[in-house]
Amino acid sequence: MYAANIRLDKQTSSSKQTQSTRDAARDVGTITYAKHRQVPGYLWPRYISDLWDPTGDTDDPYVDMDSSKQSFYPKPTVAEISYFKASEDYKSGKVTLPLAELSKAPGLIKTYVGYQTEEPDVVSGLGVKEARDKFGETAEYAQIKEASLAAFASEPTVNYVEFKETKALDAPVTEFVRINMKEGGGKSMRDYYALVIQLHMMLEGTIELRGDSWAEIIGKPDVWHGILGWTTVKAHWDAVTVGSLKEHLNRMKEIMDFWIVHAELKAYSG
Repeated sequence: MYAANIRLDKQTSSSKQTQSTRDAARDVGTITYAKHRQVPGYLWPRYISDLWDPTGDTDDPYVDMDSSKQSFYPKPTVAEISYFKASEDYKSGKVTLPLAELSKAPGLIKTYVGYQTEEPDVVSGLGVKEARDKFGETAEYAQIKEASLAAFASEPTVNYVEFKETKALDAPVTEFVRINMKEGGGKSMRDYYALVIQLHMMLEGTIELRGDSWAEIIGKPDVWHGILGWTTVKAHWDAVTVGSLKEHLNRMKEIMDFWIVHAELKAYSG
């Protein structure tokens, strides 16, 4: 199962652009300029646009939504993404996840749950939070965790990702992607994140796509996570197995490993 709590992170940090980043950006033909924000634990890329000065001297438009300044991108939300193999009791409906109790957690906006398409025994879910907090250290969280154990047939795997936006979760099918460099290559994802940005740009305009967002997994700087919304699983594979998207992905796969699953998520409504 996938489970995620998405939280709004108010962290701030100075922007920084490295020469290697600019070189990587220039190496991918369609990219003119790449700017990123360096924050402890993750890297937030800046997408390429004619709105920005290619010299890198533009003020960072990453501002609070209640600011009087123009914001090209909203504050990102932090997704707590977990997945686990469902127990027989959960699959039969004898036990459920304590979503009603979880929905009362401070700042929680929305929770999603659904089975993975590739592994029907594995459940996926996400929840949207408006602020990062220490809810995981409270007695209430301990009770929710205890109440969830009967649904687990495996220890949940959990990652935290700060996404620019999460509309892909409301699509009929959500694709979950993890990308990391192949072993022995001597390079990090930060050396090649311009390839991920180019993938994002190439996906724009894809008819069956319902949004995509990419970022580093917090605390794992060499692993990137993406969420992509599609009308169907078939629509995803049809889009990326022909033409320039196929060529670009093949280029990425020469130096990167991909992990991909899909889930039909349903928002918890109480």
